[in-house]
Amino acid sequence: MKKFLLMATAMAVLFSQKASAKTYSAFYGTYIDYSSGNKTSGYSGTFYLNTGDLYQSTSFGISATRVEEKTEETVSFQGKQRTEIVTDYIDQLDFTLLYTNTDKILKNHIFSFGFHYILTDDKSTNNGSIFYFDGTYFKPYNWNSGLEFAVSFYPSTKVFQFVPHLGKYFYTKNFTYYTWVKGYYIKVGDTADFAFSKTNYFSGEFGVHFYKGNFDAGVFLWGGEQVFAVKNSGFVVYNLGDVYKGGIVFDGGYKIDKNYRVGFTASLNRFEYPDTGENAVQTSVTGYVGYTW
Repeated sequence: MKKFLLMATAMAVLFSQKASAKTYSAFYGTYIDYSSGNKTSGYSGTFYLNTGDLYQSTSFGISATRVEEKTEETVSFQGKQRTEIVTDYIDQLDFTLLYTNTDKILKNHIFSFGFHYILTDDKSTNNGSIFYFDGTYFKPYNWNSGLEFAVSFYPSTKVFQFVPHLGKYFYTKNFTYYTWVKGYYIKVGDTADFAFSKTNYFSGEFGVHFYKGNFDAGVFLWGGEQVFAVKNSGFVVYNLGDVYKGGIVFDGGYKIDKNYRVGFTASLNRFEYPDTGENAVQTSVTGYVGYTW
């Protein structure tokens, strides 16, 4: 299940490189639609808080999500059998904590340490614990390169994720552009409780984001295969046993004044139900409002 704390990574980078001591809070509301399969729709609400200065910051997020599922069941009534549509729900709570250190441990390095905890109706991933680390070397406002690592502990399996990444700023007369590429390698341990056909998954991501005054917008695409992916510095976790196969994400934001910021994100992801082989599409729209204290 995807948890939507969009723009969290971008905000962490901004605070760690440009801002003086500040506190930023935001609320995100998301609607999710599924094209086929048992899942039909869902919605999510997230509260995010970041506080810190130029060298150290701490971020916290709590998210509540409900996904609706509809299945066909055969029931007997007065000696006759009939098919009924049964509606059920998956409810989930996610808690995330992230600490970011810039230049304090090593000059021109950013180190992030995070923890993500899951409470869910999905028994195979309930009480899931994810530990996240990222080490990045950067030339201020020029380029950066690093490696993310995450290990996810679920009741019946363990998942390792390695993500090398590279980012570069470009400057023109009117805009500032930031581009990045990432490569994902995900290894799943025991798959006995899941319908996965393999244990190793590979994918790649490319994105661009531009900034002009109080406005910014971006897009990124990814392709390959992912399961149990950990994204956005550990704030986004896909913990249901679906195989994702690619997608595209658009986002934009506007700073109304020195305190308020509003924005949106729209995404489309293709995935497969591994137990049936059925392909589906997940479409989501998120809106948010943030406030700097």
